[in-house]
Amino acid sequence: MYCKRGALSKAIAAQREALALEVEPEADLYYNLACYLAMQFSAAGATDKAQLEESVGLLRRAVELSSNFAETALKDPDFADVFRQKPEFAQFLREQLGAGERLKREG
Repeated sequence: MYCKRGALSKAIAAQREALALEVEPEADLYYNLACYLAMQFSAAGATDKAQLEESVGLLRRAVELSSNFAETALKDPDFADVFRQKPEFAQFLREQLGAGERLKREG
């Protein structure tokens, strides 16, 4: 909602609040916050390393909770600068995606 109106910091604050209220963590909350932080990281010139690390950590948590987010993130242009700065994390997501596909075939 806030992102569509260009209020990225409000979107980040709202997402943080939603995460703080969660009794059971939901992957989409982690994913959305990671995405908003990645967007802010890109908009600020891709230089804030703390923001980069937080985005990566949140995205990792989203993928741990739901492996479907690995594929989603790899296709999401909002994470392009994150993956450029941390190519090893993009590789981790591809590996998670591959592991999920293997499980589907074997199951």
